[in-house]
Amino acid sequence: NQSNIDLQSYLDRVGYVQQDSVLLDGSIRENLLWANPIATEGDMWESLKLVSIDKFVKSLPNKLDNLVGDRGVSISGGQKQRIALALALIRNPDILILDEATSSLDYESEKIIRNSLESLSHKLTIISVTHRPSMAEHSDMIYVFDKGSVVESGNYKSLIEKKGIFLNLMSGDS
Repeated sequence: NQSNIDLQSYLDRVGYVQQDSVLLDGSIRENLLWANPIATEGDMWESLKLVSIDKFVKSLPNKLDNLVGDRGVSISGGQKQRIALALALIRNPDILILDEATSSLDYESEKIIRNSLESLSHKLTIISVTHRPSMAEHSDMIYVFDKGSVVESGNYKSLIEKKGIFLNLMSGDS
């Protein structure tokens, strides 16, 4: 019965990171507290550590109280995306949705995020919308959509061996 579903409770279990993440014009601490108002400082450092941005934040003059600027203009794109990922994770979600979250990043920044996600994959369900082969390669299950319908599914190896739409997408032929 749909009327028994508590939508807010459900949404509280979902973390979301988009392609162009937005940080509030404030400190890293304020951004983390916006995502989870009851987070402790220990929670903040743990979420930053999960996405390998903790050492960077510790190197800043004001650490957690360092300002990021409007929309995160004071830090690099990779740092901004890792902090955005920490914002999603500090909420302790059961499901993490990444909507092209690494598409605008350089290879090194993407690799750091990808490694962080691999370490988290046993703790939560990660749904990644991506066009990047490197993000799809380590997925347990891949669904290829065309015009709103699933046209192929399987793991990376099986889809490559199938030599279908997925292979064309990964090789950039479409």
